[in-house]
Amino acid sequence: MMFVFFLAVLLAGNPSAFAGGLIIHDGATLTINGSTLDLNCSDLTVESGGTFDFVSGIVVDCGNLIVDDVGSLIWGTGRIHYCHRPAMPWLMLLLLND
Repeated sequence: MMFVFFLAVLLAGNPSAFAGGLIIHDGATLTINGSTLDLNCSDLTVESGGTFDFVSGIVVDCGNLIVDDVGSLIWGTGRIHYCHRPAMPWLMLLLLND
């Protein structure tokens, strides 16, 4: 019986708890400095009051980058590669400054 339950969970796919991706909550800070973060096509969300300090490094397979109104994105020399489309930092900065 336990094997049937395990097989059903395995074939059902990922649980919905993992569907949200990485969330930086109010008062929290995530600093990436020279490392690689693989999001496996999940979203990266910076909620109001949260901070994503992207000094350097690479975020791989990012679904969407969502920064709420009062969330902070501190951009250094890091790169984000979105699922199926690489984004160049200079292009993103150009679009953000308009």
